[in-house]
Amino acid sequence: MTVHDMDVMAELTGTYLQRVTIVLAQEPAAGNGLDLSDGLK
Repeated sequence: MTVHDMDVMAELTGTYLQRVTIVLAQEPAAGNGLDLSDGLK
């Protein structure tokens, strides 16, 4: 793995975490948080 690869992975990870944070922040407002959690078990 080169330094460039690490930069790409870091960028992708940051973008993914940002999307997850946005989704999790929106779910309680939509009232779907508990239903989604129960469905994943």
